[in-house]
Amino acid sequence: PIDVDDIAERLGLPDELTETLRILKHSKEEPYKDYIACILSNKRAVRVKIADIKDNLSPLRASSITPDLKKRYKTALVRLRKAVKL
Repeated sequence: PIDVDDIAERLGLPDELTETLRILKHSKEEPYKDYIACILSNKRAVRVKIADIKDNLSPLRASSITPDLKKRYKTALVRLRKAVKL
């Protein structure tokens, strides 16, 4: 597994970026809904996750995801956009 603190230390990242990375690291044991709720606590993480989901839903990649996953992404995107009023 990736150790965020180790990577942050090696790169000399400031604490606020390290915290954003911690928030964005999704554990398979954590339900996706809870993961998104956690992201909502950090505006930087929200913006990164919005970009990630938009990329996943792009025409080049969307054909490779299941309808259930597409629905999950779209639901998360609505929640995230509301958080930053996009």
